[in-house]
Amino acid sequence: MTDGPEDAGAQAAVAALRARVAVSGVDLEVGESDAEGDVAAAMSAMRVLALRSDSPPQVLNYIAAGGSVRKLVTIARADNVTINIPRPSTSRNLPAGNPNFTGRRAELAALVPVLDPADGDRRAQRAVLLRDGPGVGKTTLALQLAHLVSASYPRHHLFLRLTDAAHRPLPISVALESLLVAMGVDRREIPSDLGERQAFYQSELADSLLVLDDAVDEPQTRPLLPERAGCGVIITSRRQLTGLTMAFTYDVERLPDDEALALLARLIGQSRVENDPQAARMIVSSCGNLPLAIWIAGATLNATSRLRAPLARFAQQLADERHRLNLLRAGDQAVRASFDLSYRQLSAEAARMFRWLSLLQASEIGVPMLAVLVDRPEAEVEMIRDELADAHVIELAGEFADRIKMHDLLRLFAGELFAETETENDRNAALDRVYRWMQRLVDDQTAALAPGADPQVSSSDRSARRHAALQWLDLERRNIMALLRQAAAEGRLPSVISLAAALTRYFEIGSHWSDWVESAEAALSAARSIHDERAEAECLASLGRVHRLRRQPDQAIENFDRAIRLFGALGMSQDQASAAGNRGIAYREQHRFAEAAASFEKALALYRQVDDRRGAAETLNNMGYAYRYQRRTDEAIRCHDQAIPVFREIGDIEGLGWAYSNLIAVYRFQRRFDEAFRSFESAMDAFTEIHQRHGQAWAHNHIGAVHRERGDLRQARDSHQRAERVFQEITDAYGEGWAATYLALVEHDANNLDLAKAHAERGLDIFAGMPDTYGQAWTRLYLSDICLDLDDHAQAIDHASQALELFDSIRNTPGRARSQYQLGMIFARQGDQRAAEQLTAAMATAEHGADGYTAALAKLAVTDADALTELTTLASAFATMSAPAAEALAALKIARAEQSRGDRDAAERWRMRARELVPALVPRRAGHITQLLEGI
Repeated sequence: MTDGPEDAGAQAAVAALRARVAVSGVDLEVGESDAEGDVAAAMSAMRVLALRSDSPPQVLNYIAAGGSVRKLVTIARADNVTINIPRPSTSRNLPAGNPNFTGRRAELAALVPVLDPADGDRRAQRAVLLRDGPGVGKTTLALQLAHLVSASYPRHHLFLRLTDAAHRPLPISVALESLLVAMGVDRREIPSDLGERQAFYQSELADSLLVLDDAVDEPQTRPLLPERAGCGVIITSRRQLTGLTMAFTYDVERLPDDEALALLARLIGQSRVENDPQAARMIVSSCGNLPLAIWIAGATLNATSRLRAPLARFAQQLADERHRLNLLRAGDQAVRASFDLSYRQLSAEAARMFRWLSLLQASEIGVPMLAVLVDRPEAEVEMIRDELADAHVIELAGEFADRIKMHDLLRLFAGELFAETETENDRNAALDRVYRWMQRLVDDQTAALAPGADPQVSSSDRSARRHAALQWLDLERRNIMALLRQAAAEGRLPSVISLAAALTRYFEIGSHWSDWVESAEAALSAARSIHDERAEAECLASLGRVHRLRRQPDQAIENFDRAIRLFGALGMSQDQASAAGNRGIAYREQHRFAEAAASFEKALALYRQVDDRRGAAETLNNMGYAYRYQRRTDEAIRCHDQAIPVFREIGDIEGLGWAYSNLIAVYRFQRRFDEAFRSFESAMDAFTEIHQRHGQAWAHNHIGAVHRERGDLRQARDSHQRAERVFQEITDAYGEGWAATYLALVEHDANNLDLAKAHAERGLDIFAGMPDTYGQAWTRLYLSDICLDLDDHAQAIDHASQALELFDSIRNTPGRARSQYQLGMIFARQGDQRAAEQLTAAMATAEHGADGYTAALAKLAVTDADALTELTTLASAFATMSAPAAEALAALKIARAEQSRGDRDAAERWRMRARELVPALVPRRAGHITQLLEGI
């Protein structure tokens, strides 16, 4: 090397240092290695020795004259100098963990293995980044995690907050100095040159655990990360810091409900929470499950003035959004201050969007709605959205993280800022834009769901458009309902009415009963407030429909009656006809057939008066359904056959589906199974095309009954189970109850009596919980029959008697007749003289109610064996009604009579007839008839 003044000074300094080598403690060989760590270590050693009070003057003079420590290292390496290095001792500056730390089980289970791996591999990178918005407890979690893994790091345990008291980011040089001082390094030993300072820091960091709290960005954080393996690093940040190559990134979320409640209990005492768990849950909910907010709430509740006060009082105060943020303050801790720190880091446009987001109560907002709200192009809005997400003041949501949602407390904070910076005109203009935009989209999408078809549009295109409309409405349903609630709360009544009216068709198709009721009731209140009688009548009719579909016929009929009167007064014949038809369905579902028929006749006349072919077809379809329950099966088929071509011609796919679904049940009564299966296929084609799951479920229930009548119990069971699953998914308790009851009938026919009873009891529980008297009554009747076969006569009588009372309470004549018949058969099994009385009563009731089947059954039971003419007439009647089990019983009774008379040929003919019917019977009935045959 070239000798110069600096080289000479360096050589003199090295010579002086060489004199100190004799007192070395721990040696470091600085030889030919070019490893960066060796150079850094040597530099550290030179500076330490140079600043010691007993160091040679030549070294001090060299440093004082501006000589480079790196030059000393260079000379020392050239001379293979061995220098004493006083190794720094271990240091611990981690703050103590929070003694009230609660929960975070899932987080710690995921994070501890990263920093303290089971294999103990010192070569692996051990670093985690905890990130999310303000108040979620990132720092508390980081410290808890650090204390859990600290034993794996024998050197330094360091903590540094990367923002100062004014929440400004620490410069890198200041951060490095703070960490070195925390390691025990004298400030005089720390290089002033940033590069040397960083190298010195890296040389001292081996086997250490480092917690970097509240990192601002990647350039600030990256120089502080260990360059060698063996160290552990925990970083917290409100930003994404995607530019850091970390071993593990974890987004810290709000506490789950149970952990949030446990944290409150830890803070204020378990007994206070147990004394009023509802108020405790309200407090946690108002805090949005944010740990910071819960900690502050706990501190507030522990104040002397509140220690004896009931939790409910504070819960009610927190429930008032106007004061919530003011209440969430204790000492120098405040939720608002934490939020403000994140807010002040936003750009001007991002801060504006953050404030304006407070205007919407929508749960998850997409870019199109955001763009309408802030009146900016979508491309610009996407960029601003990304900044807000990076700052963790919003959360990304949706299947493709293309939507946003905001924490309730942040929304309140944003609302305060909006009120401070924007005007009421700004607010009204923004909301007007959003409501107009949403109404236009809802109208466009629901138009694709309307029954009927444009002849210019192909069936496949129509189906695709319908499917797309349903997908969009499903995606936006929660937002639409949130906007509707907001409109109702703010007095935007025309918007409430128009949104509710547009959504009814979608709600019906999707079986969204709760949303339908809520929107219709809000619209009804709005219509009455502005004295809009037309809208009032339409809302009453809408409520009637949803109550009917939810199997609440009394409420449905009450609403339809009011709607019919209003429509009539307004001269709205078509709407009046629709309400009358729907009222008829409600009557029919109560089995009040006479009233149903009268209402259908009124509807049909009105529809024909206004030449509404669709309305007339729907009414015919409903009349066919009613006739089927009266076993007027030929008339029922004629009604459906008249309706089907109209539905097909006008493109009403849903009406077509229901007509075919009804035909399944009618053909089952007539035992025309091939036609029933063809009707099922047609019904499913229609319902599948329009994604009508409610209709699909009922079609499965109907075809399950057909399979059961055919004796194919496996297929019957499968069909009813399919129906049950769909009813559960769309929360149709009525349908679910019937699916359970039908499964009971299947298992009963399969002689699985215990399972049959369990299904029937489940169906009874469902109907009782609704409550639905009709469903309870029939299910009790079926339970009576099951208990009878289980030889539990007491339970059989009890269920049949309760069924009779229930049928009487709803004036259901067919059910009353069947209950009387059931009681008669039980008494007959017991040899009780009351049997004849009950069977005679059943026959009279059934004849009064035009229930020929039950009347014939009762008559068969009471007819003497020698009354051959009456018995032959009954056998013929059962054959006409396609009732093979009853016909077989009649045939056997005639065979016994003929045998008693000595006419063996006639007796054998009737036995043969009974034997021919056995293959058409389910196992239980087939076994019973076979036993009777063997006894003749």
